[in-house]
Amino acid sequence: MSQTRGCKEPIEALEIAERINPKLKDAINALYSFIWRDGALPLKFKHLIALALSICHGVEEKQAHKILARALEAGATREEIIETILVVTWFSGVPSLVASRSIIESLKS
Repeated sequence: MSQTRGCKEPIEALEIAERINPKLKDAINALYSFIWRDGALPLKFKHLIALALSICHGVEEKQAHKILARALEAGATREEIIETILVVTWFSGVPSLVASRSIIESLKS
């Protein structure tokens, strides 16, 4: 499997799709490769958007930390991540800030 400009493939999703139908796996992989690349939006911004949406949608903590790691790998700074969380808090409320606690704590180091 290839990597798209520093973005890791969604291995778990591809494994599940493969079990359902190999064509589904190919379709998901093609879509993933199309989206997760530098384009009109740099990859870093796409990961910050994904982080914001994961917080808003209550994605499990383990998955949110994977998204955080990808944002950092793509060059997102601590300050950009904090501001992303603040925007999420503005639109989704203080519970989103509380849900972001472990992400914020992991940025302290």
